[in-house]
Amino acid sequence: MSTIKQFIVHIHNFRSFIIKNWIETLLVIFSLFFSFWLMFHTFSYQDGQMLIAGKAWSDFASHIPLIRSFSLGDNFPPEYPLFPGEPIRYHFLFYALVGMIEKVGVQIDYALNIPSALSFAALILAIYFFAKFLFRNRAVGLLSVVFFLFNGSLSFFEFFKTHPLSINTIKDMVTNTTFPSFGPYDGKIISAFWNLNIYTNQRHLAFSFFIVFLITYILYFKTRVHNRIRNSLIAMFLLGILFFTNQAAFVIAFILTGWYVLLNPTERFVTGITAVGTLLVLFFQPIMEASPSIKLHPVFLLPSKVIFSSFILYWFLNFGLSLLLIPIGMLLAPKSAKQFIIPLLFFFVIANIFQFSPDIINNHKFFNFFLILGNTYAAFAILQIWNEKKTLFFGRVISIILFFALILSGVIDFMPIKNDSKIALADIPRNKDAEFFMNTSPKRAVVLNSNSLYHPASIAGRPIFFGYSYFSWSFGYDVKKREAKRLKIFRAEAKNTTCKELLQNNILFVELSKNLDPQIQPDWNFWKDNFVKVYENNKSGITIYDVSASCANK
Repeated sequence: MSTIKQFIVHIHNFRSFIIKNWIETLLVIFSLFFSFWLMFHTFSYQDGQMLIAGKAWSDFASHIPLIRSFSLGDNFPPEYPLFPGEPIRYHFLFYALVGMIEKVGVQIDYALNIPSALSFAALILAIYFFAKFLFRNRAVGLLSVVFFLFNGSLSFFEFFKTHPLSINTIKDMVTNTTFPSFGPYDGKIISAFWNLNIYTNQRHLAFSFFIVFLITYILYFKTRVHNRIRNSLIAMFLLGILFFTNQAAFVIAFILTGWYVLLNPTERFVTGITAVGTLLVLFFQPIMEASPSIKLHPVFLLPSKVIFSSFILYWFLNFGLSLLLIPIGMLLAPKSAKQFIIPLLFFFVIANIFQFSPDIINNHKFFNFFLILGNTYAAFAILQIWNEKKTLFFGRVISIILFFALILSGVIDFMPIKNDSKIALADIPRNKDAEFFMNTSPKRAVVLNSNSLYHPASIAGRPIFFGYSYFSWSFGYDVKKREAKRLKIFRAEAKNTTCKELLQNNILFVELSKNLDPQIQPDWNFWKDNFVKVYENNKSGITIYDVSASCANK
């Protein structure tokens, strides 16, 4: 067959494939367009400034320094750039990848948004195909995607408290700029972690959940005998990646792997290679410390005393009708889908009993995955009600009501993301303070900082001695000890003592700002009289002192 004829045949086969799978084709197109819009809408770059969505501002204060520590700094072996001097305790791999992409010359918004968007699109498609394979039904897959994008909490009740139903309701929803409920930060019961804001802020989350689905697909759906060893090795490799990308997702994937071993006795030896190999890899790895803060903590963020009624009410408010439809879907599910019920319930139970990091809020990742997987059963339950022949009309009316009840809060929650304002963060060279650090300081130079968020040294990829304490505390660092050291240095009255402390902590530069953290209370004259000033910016109010030049003979 000639080359032209072969080309025509390929074109015809491709066209036939697209026509046959037009739903999947449209879903791929939608996933890519929506994901790229979502990520670039919340983080972009213009006129030498990073434009960060207001609702992502706090999280990016941790992400930007971490990215820049790899792109503009020298962060290997990795340390957390807001708490240098110890092995990193934060799953850094995704942001290290972003940093490497920026390092080769890609602008930071593209370096971050392209992997973020591709990961989010991949997660959408993974949810669809997982549900489709599990229930042998395209509609279940599509509904599962919709329920993922638009959460089913009952936060719409909070919205209607401040925006009563009227002829302006649609306008109120479309122009809304605040989440109706954002617990625990606003004091309300319904948590902030069920809407898409969690994926625009924690850019590594979609990537890690996609890997969990990929591991699950390899183990549960790729069962050809001659591929078992290969699949096991691939799963082991992906589990290793997960540990450095998202530790909660690693635990989820490890549980799913262990459950597969229990369900398949004939494959326990081969699949066991996955578990044992992964543990050995993690045991011998020296570059990251896992947080040791596992302890008992009943019922996530429940603010009241834990009794059965308060437990049910809490999760009904947070999960809405999913709390009812997921068990119904489990009961009605085909045998192939029932194999995931036990691990799914296990995720919900352990996250309601144990606290896996110093901050209980981090348990939300278990509940996020529980909802993703659980809503495939909810989708199946709704379709069963829709297709019930004995009560066809009423079944379809009920299904429609259930559907809208499951997405209404998500629709309302989407608008604050869409309508969010941007905060500009000056980048190098527009940020002259950050430019100084980039051009003058060694790439691993530790800077003693007088303020914490978006420090110019962080923008230049240099570690600061004591970044925003919440970040470091939530990762398991001893922030009280570090804060005491910082205050001791800034309040010192003897140069010999100060130099000794600075050198012992590998600090090369000291920064003092007019906008310093109020608890520092430095003696400005002490620093002016005893330390060599190498930079001053009257506009930003920053003064920088060189430790090496000041303490050369100490």
